[in-house]
Amino acid sequence: MAGVVQNQDSYMQSVAAQRPYFFDHVAGLADQAFAEYGALTGRDYQRVMSYRAEDADYLIVGQGSLIPTAEAVADYLREQRKLKVGVVDLV
Repeated sequence: MAGVVQNQDSYMQSVAAQRPYFFDHVAGLADQAFAEYGALTGRDYQRVMSYRAEDADYLIVGQGSLIPTAEAVADYLREQRKLKVGVVDLV
């Protein structure tokens, strides 16, 4: 039984019980998929990627289609405003 039929405590216990079977494997499976994709295409991805973040005082954090624009903004702010801005991409 799961969902709205259970009380909150029972539901959360069932969610916690699922963790070893589902959630704990996601990181390893994602890393494996990224490695296989990289071998096939030559484009390497990681679960968390960064752009000009090494010395950044400010970070723009996002994912998906936001990232190319955020990288352009980081470049602009570094060149024009002299702000150390980087980007973190949560793939």
